[in-house]
Amino acid sequence: MVYLRRPKGFYLQLGPESGLPTEGLIGLLGRSHCDAVYPLKAGKKVLIAVLVWSRNSIYVGNINATFTRFNELKQSLSILNMPLDSNIDIVTVAFASRPVEFSILIQAVYQDYKRLMLIIVNDEENRWILSAMFSKLVNDSLPLNPLHMEFISSALSSVFVWNNNTIFYNLHDDKKNGKMHVNLDENISHAAEGSIIEQLVIDSNLNIIIKMSNNMLLHGVVGSDELVRLHVWEREDAKVTLYLTLLDQLYMIKVEDFKIRPTLYPLSMEKISSSLQTKSPPCPFIYFHHNKKSPIYNMDMTEELTFWAQIIYADNFGVEVEALILNHKLLELNYQINYQLHGRFYVNNKTITLTHNKDYRKAKNYMAAIKSTSGVLTLEFQPSMVSSSCIISSNTISFISVGCPPRKHIKVQRDHPVKCTFHDKQSYIISRHHVTNSLIDILAYYDKPRYGCPMQIHHKKSYKPTILLYIGEKLIEKVNVQYVIWEKYNRNDFSFNDSIKKVVCNSKTESILVKDRPHKMNNWKESIINPCTEFDYPNTSYMTLNSSSDRFLTWPTDHNALFLFHVKIVDPNFSFCNLTATFAIETYGVIIRDDIILVISLVWTFILILLCIFGYSYYKYIKIFRGMLSKPASNELYVGF
Repeated sequence: MVYLRRPKGFYLQLGPESGLPTEGLIGLLGRSHCDAVYPLKAGKKVLIAVLVWSRNSIYVGNINATFTRFNELKQSLSILNMPLDSNIDIVTVAFASRPVEFSILIQAVYQDYKRLMLIIVNDEENRWILSAMFSKLVNDSLPLNPLHMEFISSALSSVFVWNNNTIFYNLHDDKKNGKMHVNLDENISHAAEGSIIEQLVIDSNLNIIIKMSNNMLLHGVVGSDELVRLHVWEREDAKVTLYLTLLDQLYMIKVEDFKIRPTLYPLSMEKISSSLQTKSPPCPFIYFHHNKKSPIYNMDMTEELTFWAQIIYADNFGVEVEALILNHKLLELNYQINYQLHGRFYVNNKTITLTHNKDYRKAKNYMAAIKSTSGVLTLEFQPSMVSSSCIISSNTISFISVGCPPRKHIKVQRDHPVKCTFHDKQSYIISRHHVTNSLIDILAYYDKPRYGCPMQIHHKKSYKPTILLYIGEKLIEKVNVQYVIWEKYNRNDFSFNDSIKKVVCNSKTESILVKDRPHKMNNWKESIINPCTEFDYPNTSYMTLNSSSDRFLTWPTDHNALFLFHVKIVDPNFSFCNLTATFAIETYGVIIRDDIILVISLVWTFILILLCIFGYSYYKYIKIFRGMLSKPASNELYVGF
C-alpha cells in the first residue's frame, strides 16, 4: 500500500481512485535531485515526481499523487527476439540521466532462457529506447540478484548497476561500458574482506563513494574503472549510512544509543590521502574548467550562444575536452580547437558556438517546421581521460531550450498623451454602421485594469505604433520586423493608407502576408502573390506594417471613437513566441452633432435674439437722432481770451 503524507502530518492511503492497485506493489521511488532546472516544453506542466511498481507493472505519478500505468513493457520483447508470452519481472526502477527520463531494469524469462533489458523512457516525448548494456548477457552470464541501479546527471545516458559484489557501468549512450575493479579485481567483496556492497553514492563532481557492509569505503571517479580504498572511518559493527545533500555534502549518519549522529565526511582530503598511500595513477590533467554557469539557457530564432572549456595537462598526456551533446540537430554547431604550449604544459581550448539560422519563410507547414526544430539541446563538457585521483569541480550539465523564452512579450510604446476617462470595465456602444458584417449595434466593454488608459490622438493625425520587445520587465529592443494590426470588434471606420493593389501591383513586392484562415484574424502566413490579379480584393487595406515603412493608420473625420487594437508579429524568422499585444486609442477633435433639429432650433433662436438686439438698437438710435433734430439751433458765439 502507498500512503500520501499531508502537510498537517496525517497520511492518506492511495488506491484505485489515484490510479494505483491495492496490492502487489513492491517499490516506490521519489526524485533525489531538483527537477526545476529543466525547461519543459510548452503544454507540459510538470515532470514525473514518483515511481511505483509491482513485479510486472510500473506506475508514474505527478505531484498531485495521480498515477498512470506504463503499458509498453511487452513491446520490448520483440526487439530482443523473445516470444511475446515471455514472463516479465521488473528488477528495479530509477530516474535517468535527464530529468524527463526514467529507467526500468527488466528480466525477461522464456522457459530456461533469460535476458536483462534496460529501458529508458522519455516522458516528455512519449518514447522509449532499449539500452545495449546487457544485450550480450544471457542465462548464467547475467549478474545475480538483487540488482540496484543509479544514473548520473549527464547529457548522455550514464548508469551504474550493481549487486552484492560487482559494479557494472554504461556511459554516454552505450559508448563506454565495463566493470569497476580494485587492483584489477572486479569482485569488490575480495577487497573488502568478504563484505558486500551496501551503498553506492555519486555526487555532482562525479565522485563515486561505495560503502561496504563492514563500513569500509571505496572511492572512484566516473569515467575510470579503478576504485581505491579510503581510510577506515568507523568500526565494522557500527550502524552507519551515507547521506548526500543537495549541496554535495557527504554525511555519515550514525545511530548510537538510539540517537542519530550526523558527521560531515571530508571526502576531498580522504581521497587525496588515500591516493598518495596506494600510489594510484596520477590524474592526467592539472586543471579543467569551462564558462557554463547556468543549468538553463534559452535560445530564440537568429540567436547564438558560445561556450568554451579549457584543460591543462603535462606533455606526456594527450588529454582533450569532450563535448557531450544531445539533440545536436536543433542548432548549427561551430567548433574551434586551439593548443598552447607553456613550458612542459599544454593548454587545450575548445569553443562551441551554437547558432539558430533556419529559414521558415518557404516552409510548407510552418507549425510542423517550428515543432521539429524546437526542443532541448543538452550540453556537457568532460575531460577525455580521468583517474581516481582526479578532482573535477566543474561539471555543469546545461540545457539549451530552443524555443520561446519564458516571459518574452511585446508592448506598444505609449508615445501619445494618455487620458483615463473610463471606469473599470465600462461599456460603450459601437454603431452597426461602423462594424463589418453587423446588423445590430455592439455593446462593447473596455477593461481598463487589463488594457490601461487609451492613448489620445487627434482625428486628423495619422498613427503608426512602435513595438517594443521585452523579457519580463527588461527592454530588449525595438521591433523592426513586420506586424499586423486588427481591431478587436472588427470596426471598419478606420483605414490604412495603403491597399494591397498599391503595395503588390505597383511595386516589386513578390510576397505578401495574408490570413491563413480568413475567419481568424490571428492566423497569418506568407503567400506568394504574382501577379497581383491572383488576389481577390486588390483594393483591400494592406494591414502589414513595420518600423521602416510609410504605412500608417488614419481615423474617421465625422465622429470620435475608441479603438481596441490587437498587434501580432508575423515575421516567420523573428521568434518562436506568439508575440501579440493589445492597445487602445481614443480619437478626439470632431465636433459632435447628435440632434440636427436641436441644432437648427438653437441656431434660429440665436438668430432671433440677434434680430431683437439689432431692432432694439435701431429703435434707440432713431429716437436719439430725432431728439437731436427737434432742438433749436443756437447762434451765440463765445470767445475766450
